[in-house]
Formats: sequence, structure tokens, C-alpha cells
Amino acid sequence: MDAASLTATPITAAPINLALQVDNAANSFSHLRSTYPDVFKPKLRQQPQQPAKHGIYHCIKTSGPPVFSKFRRLAPDKLVVAEQTFAELERLDICLKASSPWASPLHIVTKKDGTLRPCGD
Repeated sequence: MDAASLTATPITAAPINLALQVDNAANSFSHLRSTYPDVFKPKLRQQPQQPAKHGIYHCIKTSGPPVFSKFRRLAPDKLVVAEQTFAELERLDICLKASSPWASPLHIVTKKDGTLRPCGD
């Protein structure tokens, strides 16, 4: 194949080839998922009832006051989602409650399927 033959290819041919590649990749991935189901478990840890044993703590040394962000209330439906999500993260020992002037604002975004997801810094 040379550069001249690539320029003669219609633009509509590219999506057709890409679709075939995606289908083949999806079938290959499905085979991997069925062959190794333990690798693709949707759990964060194998034993979620036990605390994490990593011994890593996040510590940032600062030299000035934090930039202030005004407190904002969440709508009741968004507050429920935030509380449930953070309760689950606490239960899994991924995060813990803290009180700090360095806190970041929490934003709740709507996903394509209509469900809500918290996000922030």
C-alpha cells in the first residue's frame, strides 16, 4: 500500500473498518473475561469488610493560608447520593472523614444514564 492508494480510499470506508476492529476487540475481551473471571471482578478489594493494609498517608506541607471557597448547600437528591457514595468509600477504607480549611467544593454531575455521581478535587 502506498500514499497514492490511501488518498483514493473513500472517507466512508474508514468507519466500516474501525467498526470491524472494535467488534473483534470486543469479542477478544469477552473471551478474556470468561477465561479469567477473578481478574475482572467489579470489587475494589477481595475482602471489603477488612481495612486496607497499605500504610500510606497523604501529607502536604503548605506555607500559606488556603484559598477560601464559600460553603454551598446541595439539593436534597444530590445530598443523598453524596452521603451514600462517601459512606461506601469510608466503609471500604478508601477515605475518611476530616475537617480542614483546605477542603474542596463537591460537585454532583449527571451521567448519561441519568444517575448522579460526585466529583471534585
